Amino acid sequence: MDKETAKRIDEHWSKNSTHSLKTRWWEFPAIHEHVNSLVCGRAVDGVSQGLNHKLKAMGRFFEHGVSVGFVDGSKEFELLKEGLVKKFTLFELSQKRIELAGDEAASLGLRDQVTFTNEDFYSYKFTDTVDFVHWNNSLHHMLDVECAIKWSYDILEVGGVFYMDDYVGPNRFQWSDAALDLCTRIRRTLPYKYLQSPHSTDRFLDRTVSRPDIQKMEEADPSEAADSQRILENVRKYFPKAEITLTGGIIYHTALNDVLANIDEFDLTDKAILDLLLIIDELATKSGIESQYAAALAVKTRKSYSQIVKDKVREFLDW
Repeated sequence: MDKETAKRIDEHWSKNSTHSLKTRWWEFPAIHEHVNSLVCGRAVDGVSQGLNHKLKAMGRFFEHGVSVGFVDGSKEFELLKEGLVKKFTLFELSQKRIELAGDEAASLGLRDQVTFTNEDFYSYKFTDTVDFVHWNNSLHHMLDVECAIKWSYDILEVGGVFYMDDYVGPNRFQWSDAALDLCTRIRRTLPYKYLQSPHSTDRFLDRTVSRPDIQKMEEADPSEAADSQRILENVRKYFPKAEITLTGGIIYHTALNDVLANIDEFDLTDKAILDLLLIIDELATKSGIESQYAAALAVKTRKSYSQIVKDKVREFLDW
């Protein structure tokens, strides 16, 4: 990644580190429970707790985890608090996010278990082995997802675990015609009270769902879903035995974008409507319309070619 692109990404995420509006799916416990039930069969609360539940079921504990694009560090801190990971090396381009996460780690008594850096993770020199690589809604921000997944494979020791919970849908949110049609039909059935814009009291959200403007997306954040649609094929390429769960998102991520600001999970009618829409989302994924999100766990079962070469060179030098 060139320095100018990295600077633009840093500026974007430093500026968007906090917000007060509750408009996105990851802010709603009912949607967490739905996604987690798809992943682990239990409607547990909390972001990625379904995948964490499966990780615990493996009976594994990890010495050294690595996470790229950690946002506020809360997901990684949770793994530390639960004792699943002993220490983390965390990479982030946004210096502001590093500072905020550092303060939070200190308040939780975890500061000694975390190393923060905004160095280029591809060229970073680890001083010890890595047995856990964690990607949580950051892999889709990689400009070349194959390079990122191959890097994950290469730094993992044999027996180490690749963990991913991420957006895997079309690049730059260029939804398929089938997805757009379904989202638009959903919006057209909703009463107007659900379409009130959370950004303006005198405006309503469009009932027709369309694709975002690619140029505007790239200008705002060059990394947003730049190569996302190649994630799953490359996870399968480098981790053929990966256990992958498609978790949908056509409805809860796209059709309900901003609409969620008008849904009260504590209102019985609103909750019933949201539950019904989540069922539609699940059925849409099963019918073959693209899944926008997926969760995956994989164990590295053999050395990569590059690791074999490195080991041979090391043996020769030692000799």
